[in-house]
Amino acid sequence: MITSDVAEGYSTIWKKDVDSRSLIKAKDIFDYLSSLKSAESSVQTQSSSSVSSYGSAENNISSKKENPAENPPFSTEITSHTLPFALPDRPKSTTYTKKDLIRTIIFLCEGFKRFAKQIGRERRKGKKPFSITDEYDVQDALHALLKLHFDDVRPEEWTPSYTGASKRMDFLLKGNEVAIEVKMTRSTLKDAEIGNEITLDVPSYRNHHDCKILICFVYDPDNHIVNPTGVKSDLEQSSDHRCEVIVIITN
Repeated sequence: MITSDVAEGYSTIWKKDVDSRSLIKAKDIFDYLSSLKSAESSVQTQSSSSVSSYGSAENNISSKKENPAENPPFSTEITSHTLPFALPDRPKSTTYTKKDLIRTIIFLCEGFKRFAKQIGRERRKGKKPFSITDEYDVQDALHALLKLHFDDVRPEEWTPSYTGASKRMDFLLKGNEVAIEVKMTRSTLKDAEIGNEITLDVPSYRNHHDCKILICFVYDPDNHIVNPTGVKSDLEQSSDHRCEVIVIITN
């Protein structure tokens, strides 16, 4: 390593040199060697500081090991304070626009067959699949799906009396003024039978003060309805200024 003694030797050389160009060259060498000496001193100072810091950190670690009660283990629990963003709340269903409301229910009904197919698959560890075999199964499954999107889902709400009889609704979304009627076809419940049942039900729904929209969901997994477009068109003609009728046939 170049030391200050070597630098002083070079200093003596350029002091005795009378040639100006040699003098300049010797001075440059001296300045360079002086800067090296300064750098060496700086590195030694930083080295001493690092050793001191390391010792301090080691002492801190030892202190923490000696007092585990004062240093609880790291928690991986996710809370609203640990997330870098706020989790959005689902908007209240009563704030849905009519368009969004109808679109959401249509989405659930039209996708019901895919939902039923998925939950009907073989399950792990020998558990029985969830089977949907009749109208009551459809109602239970749809009820669960509706609860994901709507705050106030009321099953089996009674309608006011009409021609001396009351009817029990399948579902009433009270805050949204929507009623849902559920049908599942079978060999004895096809085009004509479905049409007749819903036609008879519409006046009872129309008399309910919380029913401004009636959605008739017809689940037809075995394609018993020959002309779904015709059934839908005929039944939706029952709409008037008091109650809009919407028919959804899923097969």
